[in-house]
Amino acid sequence: MTEAPIPTHFSKLKSKLALEGWDEGEDRVSMSREGFKSLIEALLRNVEFDEDWYLESYPDVRQGLEKGVIESLHRHYLRLGYYEGRLPGLKSLDLEKYEELNPDILRGAGEMDEAQKKEMLKNHFVEYGYKEGRRVGAV
Repeated sequence: MTEAPIPTHFSKLKSKLALEGWDEGEDRVSMSREGFKSLIEALLRNVEFDEDWYLESYPDVRQGLEKGVIESLHRHYLRLGYYEGRLPGLKSLDLEKYEELNPDILRGAGEMDEAQKKEMLKNHFVEYGYKEGRRVGAV
């Protein structure tokens, strides 16, 4: 049985990623550092990015933007911020789902009204949950 020819778009992707081992049928493939960064950047393009939140949350980024060192906040996140552990924003954070998937966060916290609970969950996610890889939804 012969394999189907590789579509043009995949050939371009292989080239951009500097993918090695695919054509040889290897179980493991490798790519260059720049190829890997391109792949991560492509995956992150669809992440909801909140420029206002990013500026407010990261004063050093605001300074870089004001000094002209940073031209685009979104580009900063894609090329540097993600690798530095920065968040793109909180617009898509479902706090009810976060609590459901991580019940230990509020355990022992005592009585709280809904606003206090949401604030504690949000702060936990920003300070710890994101860095710990805590689940925030299906997957």
